[in-house]
Amino acid sequence: METEHYDPEAKVIRMGEYLDDDEYAEVFRHEYGHFADDEMGSPSTAGEFESAIDADLAWFADPQMKAEMLADLKAHPEVMADRCVSDILSGLFHNDSEIMAQYYDASIDFYGHSDTYWKRKNSREQETFANMFSIYSSGSSQASEAFLTKYFKNATRRYKKLIGSPSS
Repeated sequence: METEHYDPEAKVIRMGEYLDDDEYAEVFRHEYGHFADDEMGSPSTAGEFESAIDADLAWFADPQMKAEMLADLKAHPEVMADRCVSDILSGLFHNDSEIMAQYYDASIDFYGHSDTYWKRKNSREQETFANMFSIYSSGSSQASEAFLTKYFKNATRRYKKLIGSPSS
């Protein structure tokens, strides 16, 4: 079975038929984020977005920041349940075992990609962009938006500027 994905060669989003309506809508928004990124000339890979992500990740060199983020996740299961948030964490922290264990302990699915996938050039930037697109276009993920703004403020600010958000 082929997984859902945006095919940049054909300029088409390919979706499976096994998702429920809510999953379908969420996954489609994510894949549409890849489409939008492609149609905009791939701003996710233009450098500024990568630099913003790197700036945010530099904060996590301090173990206290990661501990604070994990405590915040634990306190907000609705953020943990957002597959876009877990996919962002999967990519930015390369499937960090401590993060994944927190999901396991909370009995919440951890959505992400394989370590091999994350080694592909620009995968982290492209997936983060598409996940932010999904979160911000849903209009119903205020807790996830607040989480991203708090822990990934540079990437969030850059995303909003790239997408032309009025709150950028």
